[in-house]
Amino acid sequence: MTAPISPLMPSPAATDRTTAAGAAVALDTSSSGTAAADGDPRYLRPGRITRFVMNPVVAAMTRLGIGFAGARTLEVRGRRSGQLRTTPVNVLRIDGVDHLVAPRGETEWVRNLRVAGTATLRLGRRTVHVTAAEVPDADKTPILRHYLDRWGWE
Repeated sequence: MTAPISPLMPSPAATDRTTAAGAAVALDTSSSGTAAADGDPRYLRPGRITRFVMNPVVAAMTRLGIGFAGARTLEVRGRRSGQLRTTPVNVLRIDGVDHLVAPRGETEWVRNLRVAGTATLRLGRRTVHVTAAEVPDADKTPILRHYLDRWGWE
């Protein structure tokens, strides 16, 4: 159902002063059980309230520098268009390592990040440039449990 993303490491070219030493973000979206019967990756489309109310509100808050419940704006280049795409995400920190989890499965931002390999996490004017790597299947379960403990209410 949900899929964690492997650790994202600050890009060597990152010049932002807010990048903490040793900070990493994990991004992993493939997990067993998320594929549909026809072999396509599973994706749970968000409802109208999420798409038209919650996501815009959270995105506006992160633009203002308010990271409600760990929210950040993920900026990644589109895999086909090359245009910058943004979406609100929750950054999950486990033992000093940041992880991104795609709770709706194989989302467009996940596909774009797989192709691009790098992205920017933004909170207000603070940015962190990261590179992503997928978490191995064996390591996903504890990450997903932490994610659900923290954001299961969403």
